[in-house]
Amino acid sequence: MAVHRPGRRPGQLAGQSDHADLETKTKDKVFVTIPISVQNRVRPEKVYDAFYKLSDPMQQIQAYVEQVILGHVPGMTLDEVFASQSGIAAAVKQELDADMAGFGYEIVNCWSLTSCRTRR
Repeated sequence: MAVHRPGRRPGQLAGQSDHADLETKTKDKVFVTIPISVQNRVRPEKVYDAFYKLSDPMQQIQAYVEQVILGHVPGMTLDEVFASQSGIAAAVKQELDADMAGFGYEIVNCWSLTSCRTRR
């Protein structure tokens, strides 16, 4: 029996990169937009899981990224956010890799671009 997922060709699996601009409020009540990119790939030993456990893996990865960002940034001041962008990206990679391993994905790299946009 063949199962076809909408938006995906049968047998199509590949690593991808995804970029998102996430806006949240800091501890000192400044809105900041954090650009973050995530590069992932399918774990060779978990191809079946990667294909059948998630209908839209990129959407799921983005939801996890948002969850991690919203768990870290609101407790930081604006200066702390700018000073620890690489730490935020490392936290996203670590938590996301642990969460997505059960679905057959490995997070290869995660980085935050050096410029955040603010609005008050």
